[in-house]
Amino acid sequence: MSAATLPPAPDTTLRQLTAADRCDRCDAQAWLKTTDRAGLDLLWCAHHGRAHMPAFPDQGLEVVVDEREYLSAAPNPSEDAD
Repeated sequence: MSAATLPPAPDTTLRQLTAADRCDRCDAQAWLKTTDRAGLDLLWCAHHGRAHMPAFPDQGLEVVVDEREYLSAAPNPSEDAD
């Protein structure tokens, strides 16, 4: 049996948001950044971003950073266990 080949992980060196960036709604890690018409930024976790994204255009919000693709590339601590 051969091992399944996984697609390459996204290059995390290009990330603009860090673990210190927190969702303005719930304080979870931010994966989306939007800017409003006045140039103010809002940060969103994946859950709240997905839930509110349909209303972004009506609210004048533009997604300027979307790093949800990195969610699947997060290291799994159990893989490092010996």
